[in-house]
Amino acid sequence: MADELSDACSCTNEDDDRARRKRRRSWAVCSYANEEERVRIMRKRRKVIVMTCFVAFVAVTIYRFIEDDDARAHLMEKALDLLDAVQVWMERELGLKNTGSEEVPAAQILAALEEIPELGEDDMSDAYDIFASDVRKFRALMGLPMDLRRKWVLMQIRKIQSEVADQHC
Repeated sequence: MADELSDACSCTNEDDDRARRKRRRSWAVCSYANEEERVRIMRKRRKVIVMTCFVAFVAVTIYRFIEDDDARAHLMEKALDLLDAVQVWMERELGLKNTGSEEVPAAQILAALEEIPELGEDDMSDAYDIFASDVRKFRALMGLPMDLRRKWVLMQIRKIQSEVADQHC
């Protein structure tokens, strides 16, 4: 019996190489549920690092070289605009677009549509369908000035209706 135990515990070079390969890969297996999850997490980490470095650089530059408070406030406002532009660029370049996991509450969509003057019930229901299924379009709507919202919503509705009509032909 003693011989059997020692044989079972002995390790050949082949077993040692296999164990080393498994140890090397174990971080990927243990840390993430699957490859898609690993890629998603790595992209988020990259985004956080880039955004943090950018914000730190801009803030230090403004506070180090600008002494006038009004100029600082103006530049910080411009820096926030630049930060938004960098975020859009990163979403495009790194593939961090909305995957549908983020949803806007129905009450928020309805409240935004009710604020639009002269929007009929049929148009409101069509617009609700559009914005409930596409968060990006809803955010674009919220970014528009109030006087342009009705025109843009009607344009989106016509666009969807023409796509549906083209599919039936």
